[in-house]
Amino acid sequence: MGATTVFTAQSDSGRIMCREFCPNCGSPLFASTPHLLAIAVASFDDPLPFKPTMAIWFDRAPVWTQLPSDIARHPRNPPLSSGA
Repeated sequence: MGATTVFTAQSDSGRIMCREFCPNCGSPLFASTPHLLAIAVASFDDPLPFKPTMAIWFDRAPVWTQLPSDIARHPRNPPLSSGA
């Protein structure tokens, strides 16, 4: 474990999005804005305990995407709570 490689860009919402990658293999690890932290579940040694609770940017999902019927789907980002 060590330092990550960071790519920073402006998101569609206008916020600054930082994406962090493994500097050795390029695997995505985290993405963050001032209001959100997303962790790439595939970066865990065992991702099986994690169950999705929502799908974001679903309007860009491939047509073959299959998701459980009980999770929320958002065409883009979900609304942020006022406390964020």
